[in-house]
Amino acid sequence: MPASLQRSLSKISAVTLLVASLWLLANAVLLPLLARLADAQDQIVEERRLLGALMREARQLTLTPSTPASDGDLLLPTGSDAAVMAALQSRIDSTAAKTSVSLTSVQPRDVQAQGQLQFFALQVAATGSMDALQAFLHAVESGRPALIIRSLDLAPPARMRDAGALLDMRIEVVGAVATGSP
Repeated sequence: MPASLQRSLSKISAVTLLVASLWLLANAVLLPLLARLADAQDQIVEERRLLGALMREARQLTLTPSTPASDGDLLLPTGSDAAVMAALQSRIDSTAAKTSVSLTSVQPRDVQAQGQLQFFALQVAATGSMDALQAFLHAVESGRPALIIRSLDLAPPARMRDAGALLDMRIEVVGAVATGSP
């Protein structure tokens, strides 16, 4: 085989090998990257569409006047200190029963006055599963009249035989009553 033909075949083989390598590189690396880029761009377009819809919804909500909660919805019913404390404890008892939380103690705290409000507080100790305690806390804070959880402590049960999925919780719950005097 003549030398010039051999050099030509070598050059053609080298060029063919280079083209095949580039084609494999494109198929193995570049095309998947381009596909991922196209997917990311589609996702960005979809998320922008959703963001626009959410912003329109937010604008609509801010333009729609809402009815503020009245003080009667937020405050405990008025009455003697004992009656208000009993109403507060009744609310805690019924919430615990609805959420499968076991109350271990409920202790009244001193009534505190501030401005036109009197604040009634209970120190509550309870036991329950994490889900039950979360449901209890949510029901206490989201219900009416409004109650505030001023402090919260969670711990595993004091006795090891109760070490299942139960937790001990201590909270201080506060509710308010209008005094009517400035």
